[in-house]
Amino acid sequence: MVKKLDNHKQINYNGNANNQVDKSLIIAFLKLSPEQRINSNNKSLNTILGLQNAYRKSAKS
Repeated sequence: MVKKLDNHKQINYNGNANNQVDKSLIIAFLKLSPEQRINSNNKSLNTILGLQNAYRKSAKS
């Protein structure tokens, strides 16, 4: 499958299931400003750190 983008470039989505990247995520991130990308990454990092902290606390119990 080939998807046509707004700027008329094409992305080929063919490939095997073991070696695919969700290109829609890349496209979405490229549409964000650098500040928006940093904020998104910070939110993800904070979520991961919170989950790690909760896991460590539950492992001690």
